[in-house]
Amino acid sequence: MKQILWFRRDLRVADSAILSFAKDEVLPIFIFDKNILNLFSSDDRRVTFIYKSVLKLKEDLKKIGLDLAIFYSTPKEVFSKFKDDDFENILCSVDFDDYAKKRDEEIAKIIPMQTFTDSFITHPNDCLKADKTPYKVFTPYYNNLKFIWDSYKLEEFKTNKNLKLIPFDFDSTPTLENMGFIKQNLPQFLQKSADELLQDFEQKIDNYKIDRDFFDKNATSNLAVHLRFGLISPRQVFNK
Repeated sequence: MKQILWFRRDLRVADSAILSFAKDEVLPIFIFDKNILNLFSSDDRRVTFIYKSVLKLKEDLKKIGLDLAIFYSTPKEVFSKFKDDDFENILCSVDFDDYAKKRDEEIAKIIPMQTFTDSFITHPNDCLKADKTPYKVFTPYYNNLKFIWDSYKLEEFKTNKNLKLIPFDFDSTPTLENMGFIKQNLPQFLQKSADELLQDFEQKIDNYKIDRDFFDKNATSNLAVHLRFGLISPRQVFNK
């Protein structure tokens, strides 16, 4: 069995659904999507942060005997080249952005896709009203998540240790300059790992309910970006 592991908003090795469900021979990849990047200015800080995070993922994958092929292209171009290479499917995390849904529909016509609820604790379809329609008011939705609040710990995914890396040119990595971007200085909190930010938040969490309303206080976790790109999973944060 040959599978492509498409990392997107799950740039981590720990608690990774695709590394847990993958089998046999795998090709881990990340795509710097031209369809998205062409909308950004050359000094967009997000690109520097994502680029740094992707390189860290590549190093972490190497530590477990894998690697990461990095592309600067469009998903359609990348997977069209893999179409005749006998890949059984693509494993990736589900994404609900409008562009992402259209993109995934297009890619699934090239190579079958298997998606996992990995960037969220629950799938939206798991938390519906009694008539099976989505909540429109937050408090009833929140109350419907009682099964989470009553939990002591959420089960995290364990990496399959029997994966075999498919040979590929893993050294051909585009630079920020190749992609038309200028490396930016990141704010201090973006230079910290998600684990370091969680440790910092431990010192602030007792006063969070009050302090979060004051802009002059550094009272929040600063984890929004790390969660957005999956440098840490919501399950890991919950368990901590």
